[in-house]
Amino acid sequence: GKRVGEKPVPVFYCDFGNEESLDFNRLRPLRDSSITAGAIPPMANLCAFSGLKVPSVDSEYGFQAATFIGQTIANNAFFARINARERYPTTKPWDEESPVTFALALFQEKDSTESVAVDILRAGFARVDARACRRLPSDFVQSLRDAQEFARRSRLGMWEYGDVDSDED
Repeated sequence: GKRVGEKPVPVFYCDFGNEESLDFNRLRPLRDSSITAGAIPPMANLCAFSGLKVPSVDSEYGFQAATFIGQTIANNAFFARINARERYPTTKPWDEESPVTFALALFQEKDSTESVAVDILRAGFARVDARACRRLPSDFVQSLRDAQEFARRSRLGMWEYGDVDSDED
C-alpha cells in the first residue's frame, strides 16, 4: 500500500461504528490482500429488548433511560434468548437507519424467567410494545405488563406525571 504520511489517519471501526485518528506508526498492513472490510461481516449486531419501547436518547426521559440501561447491563454477563431475527440483517449496524437484527431478552441466570426488561420497565424507563408482544410467550409478556403497571402506579420515570400517551413514540 502507499504511505499516507505523518498526519494522523482516520480509522473507522465497522463493528461498533466509532471513529478515531491514529498515528501512522500505530497501523499495520494486512498480510492477506483478500481481507477487506467488505469480505468480513461486522461482528456486532444491532439488538433491541423484546417487547419494549424505550425512548430515544434525545427525547424526554431518553437520557435517563439510556443511563439506567447502561448501568444495568455494563460489565455484566447475561444469557440471551433471541425472540425475533431480521430476515435480511444489515451489513452496516452502525448506520442509524439500520433495522434491528435481533430482538432479545437478557437474563442474569440461565434458567431465570425474569429478564432485564422487567427491571427497565419497573424503573419507568420503557413501555410495553403491544405489537411486538404478539409473538412472545404469554408468561413473559405478563411479567412485562406487571412491571410496567408497577412503575405506572408508583409514578416512576416516564410515569411521574401520570399515564403516558400510548400514541407517543
